[in-house]
Amino acid sequence: MTIIRIALAILALAMSSKIEWDPGLSWLSISLQSLVLMLVPRIVGRDAALWVVLLYLVLGFCGLPVFSSSPGGLALLSSPGLGYLLGFFPAVLIAACAPTGFFRRVLAFFWAHVVILFCGVLGLYINLDVALTTSLVDGALVFVPGGIVKSLLAALILTALGEFTPRS
Repeated sequence: MTIIRIALAILALAMSSKIEWDPGLSWLSISLQSLVLMLVPRIVGRDAALWVVLLYLVLGFCGLPVFSSSPGGLALLSSPGLGYLLGFFPAVLIAACAPTGFFRRVLAFFWAHVVILFCGVLGLYINLDVALTTSLVDGALVFVPGGIVKSLLAALILTALGEFTPRS
């Protein structure tokens, strides 16, 4: 049963990456990946959530089209999206430890988004060789409103479904 949940979570991440919008404010588009990432621990359990992220990234590194704006394969190593994707590891851990209660969960999910953005800024700074302030503005600040909205939506989904899945 856990293997099926892991496969479904990876599929949900891949599909959510294809639901994207490019406002033209950054090197990357806005997708629903991080929203789904916040739900992964509830789909597969806390312990398997890291496996979902690892397998998802391995599939992308193998060249499967599972990412939104970033290329698959080894080209990912020099892409603007690498830092964001690596930020999925600590973010899914934060989401897995999110407390119960709507507002506390929203704050935990927003913190997870901030961690993704921080990793993304570092990736932009290193991979694109742009100024740190440019990386911060174009790689994080433009995505903060989306992170707030996705944090609210993830908390609403979990609240509406009444903790439908295991935490452990």
